[in-house]
Amino acid sequence: MSFIRPDIRREIRRKLQAWPDQVTTISADQVVASDSLEVQDAQAIKARSIIEVGSEIERVRSKAGNILTVLRGDQLTTLALHAAGARVQSFPFWGWTDLEVNDKINTAIRWLFPAVYRVFFYENTALANMKEFGVPPGAISPTDELIRRVELRDSSTPAQWIPIYNWTHIGDRLLFGKPLDQDRRIRLTVQGKVRELATDVNPLDRDDPFDAIVKYATAECLDALLGNRTKYVEYSASLNDRASTPDELQRQAYHFRNQADVEKERVSRAPIPGFASTYRG
Repeated sequence: MSFIRPDIRREIRRKLQAWPDQVTTISADQVVASDSLEVQDAQAIKARSIIEVGSEIERVRSKAGNILTVLRGDQLTTLALHAAGARVQSFPFWGWTDLEVNDKINTAIRWLFPAVYRVFFYENTALANMKEFGVPPGAISPTDELIRRVELRDSSTPAQWIPIYNWTHIGDRLLFGKPLDQDRRIRLTVQGKVRELATDVNPLDRDDPFDAIVKYATAECLDALLGNRTKYVEYSASLNDRASTPDELQRQAYHFRNQADVEKERVSRAPIPGFASTYRG
């Protein structure tokens, strides 16, 4: 199966026991200039609740029936028009919105590289007398994706890809040891990063790091909570947990991070064999 972002969020929330307090819809349009939000059902929403509407986060100041007075654009989100019928999620003061969890998911995906990677090939034409060649976006040496092999296509029939060895990767350029003798097709084998998830419908490039992503993102969520005493005390109380001090939450965060390392090791691959430049000028 192909995992998408809601699948990952669901597993993270199961581990944190952090679900929305209320899921409802907007009763009347909320314009950008308004700090009032009317919803169909505000029974479980209270002052200090965090409201997520689309990509905007709002904080509840007060409530009168189903009409909420809110602080717009909380957590540096962008104010937007929200039409009647739009979905609303309410979270407790300490809770993690989908936006926050999505950020932790992408942090976990970035953490996978280079042990967990995807392979892609980049083809173009290198011209005669060329001594350098621009690499694809993202393959910037030494900080980004790694070029593992450079090949030129010969003129035989059928054509074959012939690896070359006299190249150096510096920044966003490949430098050749000598100019090319003629126009040739060039192919780069790139050890690429697993792509971050920009929307809820984009699937993971690979399914096998699912557990590693879930556990690392869970640890990141707990670490973020530990930075605010009021939040972690209220979170602990919501679980009827003994963790009124950060000790237990720190233990949980350590546990999930350790398990994430185990999962990452399980799904990691040896680097692609090749002749990647080692120059780090």
